[in-house]
Amino acid sequence: MKSLLRVVFLILSAGWLHKGHALEDLCKQNEQTVFACETIQHKLVSVCASDDISSSSGYLVYRFGSSDGTVALQLPKDPYKYRKTTTGAEIVNDKHGTDETYVRFQNGLYSYVIYAGMSTRWHIHGVAVFSKDKLVRKLSCASVPSANSLGLNDQLGIPEEDDARARSIWEAIKPK
Repeated sequence: MKSLLRVVFLILSAGWLHKGHALEDLCKQNEQTVFACETIQHKLVSVCASDDISSSSGYLVYRFGSSDGTVALQLPKDPYKYRKTTTGAEIVNDKHGTDETYVRFQNGLYSYVIYAGMSTRWHIHGVAVFSKDKLVRKLSCASVPSANSLGLNDQLGIPEEDDARARSIWEAIKPK
């Protein structure tokens, strides 16, 4: 009986240790987690980077899926080509006490904006889906992200979004 209990314990422990009981992110074991959260709709939002990510090497990838590890969407399909389809922005306004950061992955007419922002009145995190410049869906994180390094855009080699577009995206995302 004790040996059976040990086997059951080992099986359960292995499942628990394999990046999680219910996964916290969709990053692979050889990747860094740049951003990760579970949405209110029980979906996982992850931005993952290769261990050698820098402004000139490595890769960055967005994955969206479920806590069983199923990836419903990965952008870009070839993570090493992220510099061609990914932009980012950080807007800090000391006067209004806001810090708004995002990474935007483009896929045809759609953009997937992984965001984190705060002010003296609100804190928001999640993914927003845009068709061209129109917000079509916003999935908020259920709680504070388990990882959030979105403000490191320059170190991740992410091209900076132009100011007008960055402000337009944040106006669509942030609370009114």
